[in-house]
Amino acid sequence: MKKTLSDLLLTLSVLKKDYPFLKTICALDGVSTALLPYVNLFFFARILQLLMAQAFDSALFHAAVMIALTLLLGLTHKTCDRKKQEWYPTMQESVSRQLSDKAFVMEYDHLERTETLDRIRSAEYLVNGSGGFDRATEIFTSLLSSFVSVICSLLFIGRLLMLSSDVFRLSDPWLLMLLAGFLLVAVCGAFVSRRMSVLLADLMEKNAHGNAVSGYLINAGLRRSNQKEIKLYRMDDLLISHFRNSYEKETLPTYLTYARASGRTTALLAMMNAIYAAAGFLFVGMRALDGAIPVSDVLLYTGALQRLTSAVETLVRALMTSKMHTAYLLRFYEFIHAEPMHYTGTLPVEKRTDGDYELEFRDVSFTYPDTEEEVLSHVNLKFRVGRKLALVGRNGAGKSTIVKLLCRLYEPTSGEILLNGIDIRKYDYAEYTSIFAPVFQDFKLFSLPVRENITCGREDETTPHPSPSVTPSPQGEGKDARMWEALEKAGIAARVREMKDGADTLLYHDNGEGVDVSGGEAQRLAIARAWYKDAPFLILDEPTAALDPLTEAQIYENFNELVGSKTAIYISHRMSSCKFCDEIVVFDQGRIVEQGTHDTLLSSDGVYARLYNTQAAYYASRAAS
Repeated sequence: MKKTLSDLLLTLSVLKKDYPFLKTICALDGVSTALLPYVNLFFFARILQLLMAQAFDSALFHAAVMIALTLLLGLTHKTCDRKKQEWYPTMQESVSRQLSDKAFVMEYDHLERTETLDRIRSAEYLVNGSGGFDRATEIFTSLLSSFVSVICSLLFIGRLLMLSSDVFRLSDPWLLMLLAGFLLVAVCGAFVSRRMSVLLADLMEKNAHGNAVSGYLINAGLRRSNQKEIKLYRMDDLLISHFRNSYEKETLPTYLTYARASGRTTALLAMMNAIYAAAGFLFVGMRALDGAIPVSDVLLYTGALQRLTSAVETLVRALMTSKMHTAYLLRFYEFIHAEPMHYTGTLPVEKRTDGDYELEFRDVSFTYPDTEEEVLSHVNLKFRVGRKLALVGRNGAGKSTIVKLLCRLYEPTSGEILLNGIDIRKYDYAEYTSIFAPVFQDFKLFSLPVRENITCGREDETTPHPSPSVTPSPQGEGKDARMWEALEKAGIAARVREMKDGADTLLYHDNGEGVDVSGGEAQRLAIARAWYKDAPFLILDEPTAALDPLTEAQIYENFNELVGSKTAIYISHRMSSCKFCDEIVVFDQGRIVEQGTHDTLLSSDGVYARLYNTQAAYYASRAAS
């Protein structure tokens, strides 16, 4: 009981920020619901006793008090329940917002780990199938109500035993049988609770994968972007088959096993409660016949015994159910209360209009968490101001890892990264990351207006300074001059102007009726976003991967104009893009194996030359065919 209640309180503490009085409301609801039947039992017995004694005034007074208490407790229950019903629709939204807030401040290396995301996805699937925080709130209320009910019943039964001791000795067999019966019911309840806890734990473990598969298949079938393949390749039967297979082989057998065991154990508890109740009714009747208690109290004590057996069953069910729900929901609590960023640097980054920032990797090695293979090994590299640096190499050579370390998405396993001679860990994290504008290969655009995807909601933080080369903006674009310049630079402005609401057009369909863009158009928008930020370091990770050859050539031709005086870091598998850069660094198996210009590296006939010539031959053969 203590452990379960503690876990429930931890679970509900997730909601404390948005619902500070939730636990109080639950407590008032539970206590008022539990006390109401006992108030009626007590006062009915007293009123009946007073009427039998012809004390009508006193009986009327007791009736008035009973009505007042009944109204008070009933009103408290109704008010609390109504308040909870108002909160339920927004509870999961509150938790989802907290999950997002936590993700915003959590270290990237922790958030990127598969087990972190799997735990949250698993919890979401399980919650969708078994009830969320609203269900946990009801369980908490039921647990408190049944616990208070058991205590009240025991107090009345204790009084009954005290009255009986005047007539019967404590060694009386009837009294001993009643006490033994109560202990037997308590032990039986504890056994059922323990047994069902083991079964629930097994159910959770076995059903987690089935829930995840079912959730994926349902979402895959409903996702708009999947409909073309589903319809044209007739994949509906395949998805339904997988869903049915998962249900019949994993979900259904698991739940049937639990249901059968649950039925047997709860039936045992119900039988024990029924036997105990019958024995208790017989004991109360005998005490009344022997004159130990007034006849009017028979209703009181039989009602208390009946409420006890019912409350014990409810308490055991609440304990069993709460174990399952808290096991699911505590995953949210653990994620939200996970260790925050350990970035403790406080130094401000010097604000420079000339972009005079120099970054250096000094003997940097790196191994990804939970792996043993070294991705980077003793890398020494300088990113010089205003120069365009290309990082090339085969897949897995460590190029993208360099960028992740540079942007402090990860910390080096050994060595240090310096900004203007100072370890980057000493800088304020937000200020440090503000000097980078990356376009990752797996960049993301959001189902928001084009404007917000480009400006990231920071129009007022950037001073417009349009270039004379930019095409004059249509009416109404003056206040967005820098945004339109970014779109022009990336070669996507004309497409945006054609959209139904221009820059205010919603992208995609997740949040309404938006506009779909092609992969190349999306990549141009991502490039425009990076240029708009106006950070001194522009990072382009495979920026032309989704573009056709003609568009790719146009991007290359305008590369210098796009980058301007910024320091550019360019990652590519296509060697032809590197000749636009001032310097090329070649990686192989986590080490720098070559470094120089395009011409010098070609003439050295090393790794770069072999990669370049292989690709040139490939493209030449494709052109010939």
